[in-house]
Amino acid sequence: MEVHVEGRTIVVHECGDRTNTPVVMIPAMGRPATDFELLSKDLAEAGYWALMFNPRGVNGSTGLDLSLEIKDIASDVHSFLNAIGVSKAHFIGHAFGTRVARLMAELYPGMALSSTSITMGGLLPPELPYPLIALDMIEKQMQGTPEFEKAISDAYFAPGIDGSIWFSGWYGEVIPAYTLALARTPQEELMCGGTAPMLIVQGVCDVFAPVRAGEIMKERLKSQVRLVNIPDSAHEIMHEQPALLSEAVVQFLRDADQHVFYTESGEADVAAAAAEPVRKVEYGLGWGDAVTKFQSKRSIKKYADFLLPHLNENMSVLDCGCGSGGMTAELAQRVSPGRVVGIDVSPKQLKLANELKESKGLHNLEFLEANIYELPFEDASFDAVWMNTLLMHLQKPVEALKEIYRVLRPGGVIGVSDADWDGDIMAPKFQIITGRMALNEKYLNSKGSNMRHGKYNASLLHKAGFEHVSASAMVESWGTPEEVRELAEFSIAVEYDQFSHQASEMSLNMRAETWRKWAAYPGAFFARTHCRAIGWKKAGN
Repeated sequence: MEVHVEGRTIVVHECGDRTNTPVVMIPAMGRPATDFELLSKDLAEAGYWALMFNPRGVNGSTGLDLSLEIKDIASDVHSFLNAIGVSKAHFIGHAFGTRVARLMAELYPGMALSSTSITMGGLLPPELPYPLIALDMIEKQMQGTPEFEKAISDAYFAPGIDGSIWFSGWYGEVIPAYTLALARTPQEELMCGGTAPMLIVQGVCDVFAPVRAGEIMKERLKSQVRLVNIPDSAHEIMHEQPALLSEAVVQFLRDADQHVFYTESGEADVAAAAAEPVRKVEYGLGWGDAVTKFQSKRSIKKYADFLLPHLNENMSVLDCGCGSGGMTAELAQRVSPGRVVGIDVSPKQLKLANELKESKGLHNLEFLEANIYELPFEDASFDAVWMNTLLMHLQKPVEALKEIYRVLRPGGVIGVSDADWDGDIMAPKFQIITGRMALNEKYLNSKGSNMRHGKYNASLLHKAGFEHVSASAMVESWGTPEEVRELAEFSIAVEYDQFSHQASEMSLNMRAETWRKWAAYPGAFFARTHCRAIGWKKAGN
């Protein structure tokens, strides 16, 4: 079929009954959508309406130019579906097309039922130079030469598999435009995917997009992703292992359609999904005495200075992840007689917070045990929300921010701040300390924390619907003899409190000795960046 949108022609091939759920497929760079023909037939047989989408410059689709961005192709897909009256669809991409499929879920979450990425290119460099040679040959119209056929086979197909299906059919003229589109795309956009279920299918022998790339996405997005690695295949899985590919895709689409939680094996357990409790927030560092003491010294004037100018008397303020309540108490004093509520998931921390409240006689302050994904407040309950070092520990930060958006009044403000280990500075460096910090980060990541998350705070606010968002940073430093000793003793205490199960007593003692040696070193210094963002709920929303 041909659809005309904004003066452009979009050519789409279809297979299956138009009354069935649509599945839109976007091909690899320079390839026609008919590469999906085998998969489309299996999808149609499984009860789906397969739509093979040709991007600009391919197989009759028009509008190619060198200023394109990947989001422009996603916009074309969105416009095409609107033109034919489709409001929801699954999206499948191969190679270059995977970026479009994931962006559909990111940019149009109301339309995306799921996204499937056949290979995961762009996250890691190719393991051989052949892919670049092959694309260069395609762009220069060198198809048909023995060198070209060898490059194609080596780059895109597993050893021993006939690669002749890709010896022809290329649209080399689109490669410069789409190469530039990729170059204009931030790495973070390649690792997105909204909140829709995601399938990643990879060829074990792929040298263009190594299988580790899919593992990285799985580690980042966790239960949102099902990862399937197919043996005896490389980049062109659709013609190398069509039956295994179709089996994985059809099962995934059916699971997504049935809204069931799916496991790595692909076996759906509806009962388990129905009984799954509301997600809990876990704090990777725990709530040991060392952590509590360290955090109790934090001041709202230092950590929330960017938010304070927007807080006034009589405002109602929510502090999410209030801990032992030190900064929450400061907020209550600032907006008095306005109401301040601090929430946390730790009864131990809340007990300390209530003791602090009583000692200060703050009658406008309340502490509650609450889950940030399901706040116990009516819509539009607060004028302002403060959140310090919490987003970095949430597996679903956008969902949490949307819940906060709900309880904010129109025109209400939110301020968030998180540390980001990408900004750490340490002198001098001891291998025992830096090596252990890397292992500790891996442990915290396994608990759902992301210690390099802070830089994305402003982006997360945008995704949750906040407007007038801006970002800033604050650097916390330890440079005096007293400060570095305090940091060293805190680090030692955390080692014994949280990581003792991972090491022998001798190893723990050795690390403690090294931390103290670092603190005693003349000129010892440590600094950590805190990334902050502020945004507003739309007035009248």
